[in-house]
Amino acid sequence: MRDRIEQIIGNTEIYKTRKDEFKTANKVPFRVSPTPFILTPDQKKEVKNIGIDIVAYFKMINELYTTNNEVREILDKGKPDLFLIQKPLKYLFIRPDIIITDEGFRICEIETSPFGLALAEVLNKAYSQEGFETMVTEDTLSKLVQAHTPSDGRIIFSGKTESFKGQMTFLAEQVFSGNNRNWTAEKLGEADFNLFDNCI
Repeated sequence: MRDRIEQIIGNTEIYKTRKDEFKTANKVPFRVSPTPFILTPDQKKEVKNIGIDIVAYFKMINELYTTNNEVREILDKGKPDLFLIQKPLKYLFIRPDIIITDEGFRICEIETSPFGLALAEVLNKAYSQEGFETMVTEDTLSKLVQAHTPSDGRIIFSGKTESFKGQMTFLAEQVFSGNNRNWTAEKLGEADFNLFDNCI
């Protein structure tokens, strides 16, 4: 499985370790299961329902934020002006991190940034190409992204998230680009704070 993942990522460094004691020559610097985690039909249904519920939750929060001044003031309290929302939110990604318990799945975090999405896409492709059934087909993410984003743009990352530069590059080049589309992954500079058009 490690070989398959390395074929998919090519020359991209999927993760750059931040501490010297964890550095390795491996292109995939973590353990990889030879088989994916198998979900029962009921678990697959539960995962899909979690997705539906999270989207509904975010729509409700966005509506409260845009229509209720008291809620907006509470949520904006202490935020720098940079993070005050001037227009309705349109999340391209709403991705829960879930863990499985004896009572079923539990959400431990919800991401709206693409961090972690590239690794999920790489693993999905790798297991699918090795003949395992996955919940989504290999082209699902590319089709979704390309249907809801402009043909050119940037995926930006900060100095704090630079360890994930390879994953952002993979997303830009392998998921967002293609079919006469051109996306890049770039480190955020001070001058970029006012240039967020076509950025994720």
